[in-house]
Amino acid sequence: MYSKLQSNVFSKTVHTETLELQPDDKRLLETTFVMNVGTNDLVTISTGILYDTSSTDEYAGIVIENGAKLVFKPNVVGGLLLKTNYILIKAGGRMDVGSKDCRYSGKLTIQLLGERDPGYDIENFGDKFIGVERDADLNMYGEYQLPWTRIENTLSKMSDDGFAYRSEVTQDNNVQGLVVYHFDTELDTYTAADVNETIINFRTISQKTFDKRVEQLAAYLDSVPEQHIVVFAIRKSLVTPNNSEGINLTALYNLVEDFFNLEEGMSKIRQLEFYDGYAGIKRKGMNSNSNSADGIEAQSDYNKDNAVQISEASMSTEDRTLTAMSFISLKGHGKSFTRVEVTYRNHSEHIIELADDVSTWNVDDRIMIASTSKDPEEHEYATITELVDSTHVKIRLVTRYEHLCQTYKGVFMCAEVALLNRNVVVKGVTFGADKYGGHIKCVADFNSFNLNSIELKHMGQQFPIGRYPVHFHLAGDVEGKASVDSLVIYLTYARCVTIHRTNNLTVRNTVCIESAGHGYFLEDGDEQYNKILNNLAMLIRKPDNDGVFLIPSDKNPSGFYITNPNNEFEGNVAVGSESIGFYVVFPISPTGTADPLNGLKDYEASRTKITLFKGNTFHSNLETGLYFDDHMDTDGNIIANSGYNPRVAPNDSGSELALLELSCLTGYSNGKVNMRLRAAKVSLSNIALAKSKTGLLLLRGARNEVYDQELKTSSIIGERGSADVVESNDTDSDSRAGLRFSGPVNLSGVYFDDFYATDVYDSGAIAFVADNNEEIAGNIIGNDVYFGFRDPTDGNRVLKPNTAKDADGNLVESFRDDSGSVTDSDSAVTVLRSTDFQLTENCYKRENWGNYSVCDENYAMVKVTKPASVFRVDHEGKTETLESEGGISPSNTPFNLIVNNQQYHYIMRFDGFDFGKTVNFKTFESNKGERVIVGFCVPPSADLRIQYNASDRFSYTPSYDDLATSSENIYFHDKNAGIVFVNVVGPDDDATYCLNDYEDKGICRSIKIKVTNSVTGENDCIQNSLKYKPPSPQVRRVLSPKQKLGTKGEKGLIDLIQQLINRRYNASDKTSGYGTCDA
Repeated sequence: MYSKLQSNVFSKTVHTETLELQPDDKRLLETTFVMNVGTNDLVTISTGILYDTSSTDEYAGIVIENGAKLVFKPNVVGGLLLKTNYILIKAGGRMDVGSKDCRYSGKLTIQLLGERDPGYDIENFGDKFIGVERDADLNMYGEYQLPWTRIENTLSKMSDDGFAYRSEVTQDNNVQGLVVYHFDTELDTYTAADVNETIINFRTISQKTFDKRVEQLAAYLDSVPEQHIVVFAIRKSLVTPNNSEGINLTALYNLVEDFFNLEEGMSKIRQLEFYDGYAGIKRKGMNSNSNSADGIEAQSDYNKDNAVQISEASMSTEDRTLTAMSFISLKGHGKSFTRVEVTYRNHSEHIIELADDVSTWNVDDRIMIASTSKDPEEHEYATITELVDSTHVKIRLVTRYEHLCQTYKGVFMCAEVALLNRNVVVKGVTFGADKYGGHIKCVADFNSFNLNSIELKHMGQQFPIGRYPVHFHLAGDVEGKASVDSLVIYLTYARCVTIHRTNNLTVRNTVCIESAGHGYFLEDGDEQYNKILNNLAMLIRKPDNDGVFLIPSDKNPSGFYITNPNNEFEGNVAVGSESIGFYVVFPISPTGTADPLNGLKDYEASRTKITLFKGNTFHSNLETGLYFDDHMDTDGNIIANSGYNPRVAPNDSGSELALLELSCLTGYSNGKVNMRLRAAKVSLSNIALAKSKTGLLLLRGARNEVYDQELKTSSIIGERGSADVVESNDTDSDSRAGLRFSGPVNLSGVYFDDFYATDVYDSGAIAFVADNNEEIAGNIIGNDVYFGFRDPTDGNRVLKPNTAKDADGNLVESFRDDSGSVTDSDSAVTVLRSTDFQLTENCYKRENWGNYSVCDENYAMVKVTKPASVFRVDHEGKTETLESEGGISPSNTPFNLIVNNQQYHYIMRFDGFDFGKTVNFKTFESNKGERVIVGFCVPPSADLRIQYNASDRFSYTPSYDDLATSSENIYFHDKNAGIVFVNVVGPDDDATYCLNDYEDKGICRSIKIKVTNSVTGENDCIQNSLKYKPPSPQVRRVLSPKQKLGTKGEKGLIDLIQQLINRRYNASDKTSGYGTCDA
């Protein structure tokens, strides 16, 4: 592959090497080549170059010309380091770190240097980059290490028994400087007197004062008995900014080096500047250096790498571990603290079992364990101290939080574990809080671009836009020539992986940690055919730019930002975002100024069915786990509450709705909502949700459509199982609900549990969306819906409505409990608001459900187009008036009528309307053979035409009594009294029924009443109509409010729970990217 590669370190003569690059490459390196370049020089490579020796030179840039190659030698003792402002791979050039068949071994670090505004700007790339032009190649293959996995057993918080001593010095102590302790390892535990905590502030304007404080530290160290362990840590700062007072620090440096038995100039304390972190541990009396078991120093450069610095040093004895931490914060210096702890090793060292084979991990590797609570900050970093076997490692970690691993009532909750290091590192060297890291970018028509098993740290730039750790920029179709696999990208300043007008890219098995702004980012909305498989996004941060963002939606950052549905998302995990886990937001048309990649038309993305969204997990995000609701305008601004309503023909807004299918999704411990979805036609299956204020928020999508929302074979678990559960925050009064919906929705095979209310908040398994102005009918709780608790003793199956937030739609909300599972009824019943107009003697009020009642009645929703007063009349002539019920008025909202109960009929009196125009009486849910008699006050002596349409007219019958026995479209008209009764009957052969006011689709059946002889006038016919009474009621069962034991269908419940337990998504094969979902 590489002919006549030259051995070269750019500025140093090296010996001729004989190196076989690959098993299939028999051409060997034979020559020596020297380039006489050094710091600040621009290196231009025009031949084959082997980089085989580290250099401390900092190059102005490296340009790989047409036909040239830069190859890095593996297995160099001590590793390789390359420092440069940028690497530009021009057309025909290439850079290789290992290959697909021969991965790079040994250690390689590439540092990208430079501060903001460096004085140069390379076309298409800017500054501080590795850039790949058209016809160029970049291939980086580090040694494969499993990128991430999960724990297999819960890792508990360490108990107080695990501490022999612990202390923190914070802003509250009102001190800063060097904090010093000493410990006698013969003691079991320590008091403050035992450790003699001393804080010495070296920040002074006086050399004399400084020297006295050095003497104070020297006296302290002299007083420490032999074999005691001395611990140092700096809080806030050691010296003034840039040592502005000109203090001679030599005495302090010499003292520390003498104590650590280091040669002059070798202590890390010499490297400290203003607000740099430092920690050190040394056993007195032992000869050591800074890397020995008896003397440890840790130092962080505050002016480089990050605005938050953590310096940590640890030393272990036979039975305990001593740890010193110096935490320094650039923004908010008061947040800086020191922490010193002595822990018993049998408490702070753990053997953990992992879900996958981790034999590729190494001792001293760093891992990160995700939070499983609602607090994303409950993540923890640990160090591997031993590889026990292929699935067990020993780690050193003071566990400050619990990390769950359990399948709880069908919901799989196990903390993810990410490996933080790789043997190949690309690192942006940054300065304080400047947020100006490096970036790797390719443009269209590159030859190859493969990043595999490498580490990217401090990459990305907060302004200018377009500088991301991994950036496919207007790359077009990259099938077969690009991949992103098994990377770890962390502490970034702008995103992790950006796919910009790029098709057919696979991003798999990659870890994105602490990204500012969206992590995995589909930029403009016309990126298609990409596969995003088994990736992990953790701790996605809101950029701290004083309210200025790269794009508007970065103020609500997400792990995965999905702007086109024609891509595959499977097996991914979003955990710990400061806002959203998966944010699905489609543009009206592709954003940005570049030519559309795929010729997308306006609204095409939002009308295209998502190709694959399966097996994804979202937990511990501050707000929402999965968010399907918004659109985006051409400037990237969010258009809220737009919904997602894909169509069979995406470019035809009038084509049939396509069924949106989502399956095998898991969400838990998200701050507000586990899953928010606004759609008209959706099927959700194998959904497992737990421990959020709202489990599933299912909202209405498109208007003027037939809805089909179903949830099946799923588990929704609340936050609280019983009265003795301890709440972490008992002041939050927001209500809790498993499923919040406006409807219509159909449930089957769903399990609810843990909806116990408290004195602070209400809770319920099922809830209607508040502030709903829409008329909704057709909500059905179907077969095999189960509750794991008794109502009301152990929780509420229906949430009390918040009547203060009632809108017109809420006043007529209802659902049909088809199987009786919600109400513990032995047959179908209806649950609806407790208003007298809707209730009968066959109803009872459920006190713990607030303003809801259970009725052994069928209801149909109707709407009349003219203002009217509505009366319900029973067989005794007693009336209930709609006007008096909660402000409901038929002029602005539908209302519910009792159907299939001849004990009642209804009469409408029109107020302020004289029948000069047609009255439309629209039925919403009476198209299935359901029957009701409805009367209308009309002008006396008026001739009428009553019809659905011209071919479906009503016939006159001379007797009111005929209405009760007929299933035909007939009416009775008393012309003198001005009252007409209409027999409203839905045809039995009509399998559909109307769910909203969708006249343009011809689905809702609207009865039209028109005066044909020009007689007009208002008419109050109520008194005259009372002589027409409904038939006497038949004998019916009487519902009792007494709860039954709820043992109905126990076998079905057991079977369902077993299905839910077995539903775990198996994505352990992190090379294929595809798993299975066991239902």
